[in-house]
Amino acid sequence: MKFRPIVVGNNCKISGMVSPGAIIGDGSKVEKLTVVEEGADLPNDVLAKGIPAYSSGTHHYSELIQKEETALGAFKIVWTLIEAYHFFPLSFLVHTFLNQILPSWRYATILHWILLVPTSSFLALLTSMALKWLLIGKRDPSDDYEMVHCIAEQPIGHVISISV
Repeated sequence: MKFRPIVVGNNCKISGMVSPGAIIGDGSKVEKLTVVEEGADLPNDVLAKGIPAYSSGTHHYSELIQKEETALGAFKIVWTLIEAYHFFPLSFLVHTFLNQILPSWRYATILHWILLVPTSSFLALLTSMALKWLLIGKRDPSDDYEMVHCIAEQPIGHVISISV
């Protein structure tokens, strides 16, 4: 069995799936959750979306967009660290609270751990949602690149509007 080769042009960004025999032109971008079907020929500087992929206009994948995507990826990693270090103090607070209210009996330790894990997880989920809402605010679904452009502006504006 022999597959047709996939040809990918220069300066392309492929986040989706490309089937055998597809030709991707220079500077094109294949979005996430997109499938370029077998034998498809994407012209240069095209933004491909959907299953099967369709052209949703021209797209110039510049260094500015690459820097913005890198910054957004770094922000996601930092947020993951914040979430991890946010969970540990909550677990400690729940642990301290449970030690004070649980009676000392034979199965108190087992009950303590059974209550500790879901309670801390639930509190971490609620406080994480509140933190994200404070930082980002209520947003309507929009284009990904619009979000990348305003990710630095919106939290500052939101904090200023809260503090005024």
